[in-house]
Amino acid sequence: MFLSAIFVQNSVEDTEELGSLQLGLVDSPERTAQLICTAPLSHFIMRIFLFLLVALALAGFDQQPAEDGWAAFARVAFKSTFFKEYDEYYLVPNFDSSIRAKEGKQLIIRGHYMPFELPDNALIVSKYPYAACFFCGGAGPESVAEVYLTSKPPKLKVDQVIVVKGKLRLNNTDINHMNFILEEAEIIN
Repeated sequence: MFLSAIFVQNSVEDTEELGSLQLGLVDSPERTAQLICTAPLSHFIMRIFLFLLVALALAGFDQQPAEDGWAAFARVAFKSTFFKEYDEYYLVPNFDSSIRAKEGKQLIIRGHYMPFELPDNALIVSKYPYAACFFCGGAGPESVAEVYLTSKPPKLKVDQVIVVKGKLRLNNTDINHMNFILEEAEIIN
């Protein structure tokens, strides 16, 4: 059985007179309708359909889709700054208003797992594989993120590609942490 819309003409002889569109249950597309829903039932079905359509539209209305983190991080400018206590220069980000507006919002990053000794629910994700990552000197600090998951992650392999979604926290003061931190994060692939 198929549910099908059927155009029923009001008059066979008078083709200029408007017909009506009704829902019908048919055995196959070639056969005529065995059962045509009455007007009140078709109105009821239409109301249900409209209600579901509106409900689905409103369900995601207050939730904005997460943005690609790497694209946002790439727009950040860095300045080499000397830290006297470490007797070393470090790249310090200059977070402009566009990246600050993303702080506390959901971002998604797809990258390579980097093996570091961190707390159980934390990990480092790099835009590039281990051989070309920030820590090996091949990329900038905008290509790595520190991630704090809501639960302990599964066992991951070096360079395993994962997709992570979390709330962005920016860091331009503590050199013991990454500049881009995703909190309340989860692995979504």
